[in-house]
Amino acid sequence: MKELVTEAHKRSYEENGFAVIRGVFTSGEMEELKRLHHNIWTQRVQEGKIVQDPAKPLVSLFDEMHETYRLNEAIMNYYIDPRNFEIVENLIGEEALAVGSTFYYKSPGSNMLVFHQDNYDIGVTPGTSCAYWVSLDEAAPENGGLMYIPKTHRYGLLQTNLPKTDLCEYLPEIIRGEAGPDAEVPDTFEIVNVHTEPGDVVVHTGDVIHGSWANRSADKFRHAFGIHFVAAGAEKIFMFNNDLMDKYGNNAQLKLNKRHARIRTFNSYEVLKG
Repeated sequence: MKELVTEAHKRSYEENGFAVIRGVFTSGEMEELKRLHHNIWTQRVQEGKIVQDPAKPLVSLFDEMHETYRLNEAIMNYYIDPRNFEIVENLIGEEALAVGSTFYYKSPGSNMLVFHQDNYDIGVTPGTSCAYWVSLDEAAPENGGLMYIPKTHRYGLLQTNLPKTDLCEYLPEIIRGEAGPDAEVPDTFEIVNVHTEPGDVVVHTGDVIHGSWANRSADKFRHAFGIHFVAAGAEKIFMFNNDLMDKYGNNAQLKLNKRHARIRTFNSYEVLKG
């Protein structure tokens, strides 16, 4: 039986905040997952739930679709696939609970997803969340591939919703401003692009700073299926606290993180820019 998670994967996840695991799923499985979601998409178009905006003809038609596992048993099987839990549990070191899913079209013309940290939305405490991103197509910078700033998960949640062209330059100052002037922070950070093929999986912590490029291609979609996980030992969560799921498909619950604030105003950047 193929070993899905190696010591190199564990090291990358711990040291860099993300790991790329090649060939977890077959190309046939990825085509099936696209077809299952396209069936849901077609039905929503027919029902008038998806309407084209002439100003954004492709992007408006192919928006994200959330929690589709609730609508289709076959998608549910992908959602709780044993490979998902095996990989996540090996990386986080304990049992995991699935939080929710997103199906991404990332059509040509789609904008860049600016740098962010997932746990702002998910609100796990203590600790952080874990994102599991399945590449259904080839993904590279040209058509909206993922990008990371390695090692940034070490600093916890920061005010990071900043333009990609400025973030690496100002990130050391942002971290020192929040963690204190004596914090051990590198003088510079770098952006690392991730190139994936169908069936590859990228897993990252909820604190690592990441985003995705704009899709600048003429005709290459960047389909992906994303799942968020939380350690079963976490105390509280903000998102779907009553609708978590274990590896057996059973419903699970955590306490609601009532104190969690989704921070969407980022004054640090304005201060640094003067």
